Amino acid sequence: MYILLFWAITNVVLGMVLARFAKGAWRHFGVFSAGWNVVNLALALSAVVNTTLLVGFRAQAEEAFFLQGLFAVNAGLDVAYITAGFWLWDRSRWVERNRERNRGYGWALWLQGGFLLVFDSAMWYHTHQGFHALFMQQ
Repeated sequence: MYILLFWAITNVVLGMVLARFAKGAWRHFGVFSAGWNVVNLALALSAVVNTTLLVGFRAQAEEAFFLQGLFAVNAGLDVAYITAGFWLWDRSRWVERNRERNRGYGWALWLQGGFLLVFDSAMWYHTHQGFHALFMQQ
C-alpha cells in the first residue's frame, strides 16, 4: 500500500502543477489525475493505518481473504477505466465539443487505469500468496 500512497501523492502534486500551469489537454490531464488520486490517497492512508492495527491470525486471514476479492474486482474495474480512456480519446478525434478535455481525461484514464491494473493484479497475487502462507504456518 505504500506504493499506492507514493503514487497518489506524486499524482496529486504533479496533477495540481499541470492544472495550474499547463494548457489544453495537459491541463485537463492534470486536473483529472489530481482528483482521481485524492481518492487513491484516502484509500492508501486508510489501508496503512488499518494494517498497523491488525493483529492476530484470524484477523489477518479474514483481511487477506477480503482483500483477494477486492483486488480481483478492482482489476476488472481497471480494465473498464482503460476502456473508458480509449473511448474518450477516440471521441476527442471526431467530436469538436470538449475536444481537449476529452483527450486529457482519456490520457489520464489510460495512465491511472493502467497503473491500477498492474497494482491490483500484483496485490491480488500478494494477498493470495499471503492467505495460503497463513494456513501453511498452522
